Amino acid sequence: VSRAGLVQGGMGDPIVDKSIALGYYHVNSGRFPEAIALFSKLLAEHPNALAAYLGRGTALAMSGRLVDAVADFGSAIQLDSSSIEGLR
Repeated sequence: VSRAGLVQGGMGDPIVDKSIALGYYHVNSGRFPEAIALFSKLLAEHPNALAAYLGRGTALAMSGRLVDAVADFGSAIQLDSSSIEGLR
């Protein structure tokens, strides 16, 4: 649960966190291109969105784009060195 109780790793902004949740829904539904696009747009507007790096990294990894996924997980770790999700 995030600081505001909305989304794990969220920013506490209901609009941003709703976008993060939708991105995770796309990942969990196997809609990786949609997830990547949504998380990319979100990161363009909110470059410190930890959950967006993790979500996009997951979608990239599941799409076979491992180098790009590692870069996103690295960005997540730089934002929050205690982010265990970025190390998985």
